[in-house]
Amino acid sequence: MAPISNWFSNHGAKCAAIALLALPTILPLLLDTQEINDNRSMAPPPVAPTTWAEFLALPAQADAWVKDHFGFRRELVESNNYLRFKLFHQLPSGQMTAGENGRIFVTAHSNHAAPFSAVVEICEVNKPSLKEFGAYLNVLFNSFEAMGYMPKLMIVPSAPVVQSADLPPWLRDRCKGSDTPMKALLESDYVSDKVKSAIWYPLEQMRARNHDIELFPRTWFHWNGPGIEQIAQDSMSKLFPAVQTAAPRLRTHSSVKPSDVAHFFPGIDLPSKVTEPDYAMSGIASCNGTTCYPEFKGFAEQLYDVSRFNNPAAPDRRLLILSDSFGRYIAGWYSRYYRTVEHVAVNNVKDLQPGQLETLKKFVLRQSSNTDVLFVFHDGALTGTLRLGLQRFHGEQELHRPAEYNLVAQQIYVSYLGRPADLEGLRSFTRQLADANAPIDIQKLNLAYERNAGVREVIDSFGTSGEALAMHPGNSGAFISGTYRRMFGRLPDAGGLTYWTKQVDTGTLTRGRAVLSIAAGALVGSTPQGLRDGALLSKKVSYSALFTTTLTQAKRQCYAGATAAQLARKQITEVGIDTDLRQARVAAARMSDGACK
Repeated sequence: MAPISNWFSNHGAKCAAIALLALPTILPLLLDTQEINDNRSMAPPPVAPTTWAEFLALPAQADAWVKDHFGFRRELVESNNYLRFKLFHQLPSGQMTAGENGRIFVTAHSNHAAPFSAVVEICEVNKPSLKEFGAYLNVLFNSFEAMGYMPKLMIVPSAPVVQSADLPPWLRDRCKGSDTPMKALLESDYVSDKVKSAIWYPLEQMRARNHDIELFPRTWFHWNGPGIEQIAQDSMSKLFPAVQTAAPRLRTHSSVKPSDVAHFFPGIDLPSKVTEPDYAMSGIASCNGTTCYPEFKGFAEQLYDVSRFNNPAAPDRRLLILSDSFGRYIAGWYSRYYRTVEHVAVNNVKDLQPGQLETLKKFVLRQSSNTDVLFVFHDGALTGTLRLGLQRFHGEQELHRPAEYNLVAQQIYVSYLGRPADLEGLRSFTRQLADANAPIDIQKLNLAYERNAGVREVIDSFGTSGEALAMHPGNSGAFISGTYRRMFGRLPDAGGLTYWTKQVDTGTLTRGRAVLSIAAGALVGSTPQGLRDGALLSKKVSYSALFTTTLTQAKRQCYAGATAAQLARKQITEVGIDTDLRQARVAAARMSDGACK
């Protein structure tokens, strides 16, 4: 026993130190820990290696997983968020901003969006975007009219324009006026007079109501409260004046609820008092969620945000509400005016299979003679979410799925950044292109830049990314020369350099648009040099696509950060017109050796 006791006396402190250091790794395996939403992709757990390269990548993969899943991580994150909020009134998400009087605002709709873009887009007029949106509204209303419906549209002013007095002082002036994008649209000639008469944008009504009765709980993004009952009543007078009779007013109940965006700030308790209809006391059969529509078997989970109401005391008529997430909070209030209210949020309709879409359309559009149709979207719909949700209902061109953008995404990655897309970047970029309803062909994408504000935002944000700017910090001439060298392995001729440099310097083209135009032109070039440039760019794109798809779950963690990007960039410079594409698989395997050391 003495040797053992001697060993412990000599090495016990070392063992204790090792055990202490290993504790963060061991705890998640021993405890039933709950994930916390950081609004980002978390590192996956390590997988058993099957190749030497995967074995070498295992330490880095395990390290990334431990950083995202260490013991007591949730408690530490929540404590940090709580202290920062209490001491400095800071919210832990860049998408949220704390305002005055305890009010919070959503100021960016994704962690990829520009800071405060959600405020700018509803408070400041962008004429090209309005023109595109107005043209679509004309198509939308004409299409539904051809199907036998006379739809109405309510654009809901969101909290920054209704509660502008509570915005931080430096944002307040942008939103306190009445010259909003939606008001500019209704005063323009972008939409027909017939369509204008079917649209209600209750900015002044909501501002007036808000003085007396709450519309937006202080910690909520969506509207919810007793003031919505009055908005529903006002909308009936404005949009559906033929519906004269109504059932008795709905009974209500009040409760304290956490913020509807609480997932952005774990550890911070921001409750608000909310007043909602009491459907049981009002004699109304109500249902919220995927079980409400057995008719949607197989895809109700994808739609997710659906509801249904039946009021035997109301007029025998149906109201169909197609909406974004704002529709769910007002849908039930309309059961005072309609025996049947059916509400479907259309945010995820783009993901339905053709057969599922036909089932949905056949059901919701089943009886035009006794149905009123109301579209409900908040003013952020000006960025394209309304079209994204409704376009598939009326037979206009099918929306593309994100995977259909893989080729054009690789073309843009190679052209802008000189490397293959990483898996997370590819997923994010293709989703943004799909959300913008962009063409999947690079030549058409280049043309769509002129008329599609969503395409412009995606392309320009890509071209001004930190990685792109770091690659070309010099003047426009250096930028164009670097673009040619990256794409074609050569410098531009004097005429081409002068032309493209002037386009960028005069502001005719952004840097992002210039690269897009050069790539689009190269891929359809017909001169000897143009054919060679197009062939080389195509080979690099094919190489990149194979490289990206070859990355395994283990290696995908290695292809991240500046070191990996530089290595991939070096590898792709070695690609020539005659390169065997199987080398892309070899390069992907080498990625772990080069970037995961």
